[in-house]
Amino acid sequence: MTIDDLKSFMLVCRLHSFSTAAVELSMTQSALSKRLQAIQQEVGSELISTENRRQILITESGKVFYRYAQRIVSSYDELEQELKAYRELKKGNLQIGSVPVMSQYGLTKIINIFERSYPQIDIHLNELEGNDLLMVLKAGEIDAGIIRDIQTKTIDNNHFNSYTLDRDELKVVLPANDSLNNKKRISIEELANYQVISLESGSGIYEKMVEIYNNAGIPLNVGFKTTHIETIMGMIKNSDQITFLFKKSAMPFMNKQLVMLSLDQPIYSNLELICPRENQHKPALTKFIEYMKKYTSEPVESYP
Repeated sequence: MTIDDLKSFMLVCRLHSFSTAAVELSMTQSALSKRLQAIQQEVGSELISTENRRQILITESGKVFYRYAQRIVSSYDELEQELKAYRELKKGNLQIGSVPVMSQYGLTKIINIFERSYPQIDIHLNELEGNDLLMVLKAGEIDAGIIRDIQTKTIDNNHFNSYTLDRDELKVVLPANDSLNNKKRISIEELANYQVISLESGSGIYEKMVEIYNNAGIPLNVGFKTTHIETIMGMIKNSDQITFLFKKSAMPFMNKQLVMLSLDQPIYSNLELICPRENQHKPALTKFIEYMKKYTSEPVESYP
């Protein structure tokens, strides 16, 4: 007995007609009848009664057989899908874009794990500022993007899925010799007279800074903008300037000449993996999402 035999039996049961089922299966009614007779002989029970030539009757044994046939066919279809996905995972490529924070959040390690597990999938990574990343994501030029939620307000949730990878707090970084360095929390009003060194517009942080200062009714004095956190930190130490950065992004660049303070009204942001829904059928992307969700929920030290 084969899977095709089971599917043929189930179709006859659903349609209650040999002739209609035979047409749908592209076989003769005689061949279909012989197939079902062979099934009945194999199981030793009458499954379909044809005493009434106008309408076939499913016997009680046939109903039991149908129920188990459903389970077997369903399991077989799932098996086929998994094997197909596995075959497709053995080849293919992924285009992934990210804002420049992958190392600070342990994402490069996760990608290395994925590449070791699936060496035949080519992953092409491209670091971009938030606005540029959103542009290529919406244009369908990449399969997925890693970006902060404060930058995704223009994303249509009907066409994109998002997965939270990490959560971080926006901090104020200032020179260690500043008079405010002994505080645990600080208000925007206390920073009103400071010049700010900032990441470029499009980084998400710059836009959030503008929003914070506007809400407080305080002019924002930006003295310099750059795409490099290391440059910002170098300019701030031994100066009277400050910056705003997310904690995990800033930590690798912190030293004894700098201090990091929380705002008195803390601001948090999620780092998200954004994927166009039309790309979710790709087995390689599905597995990539699975890895990202799994390992970002664990401490970096536990990665293999």
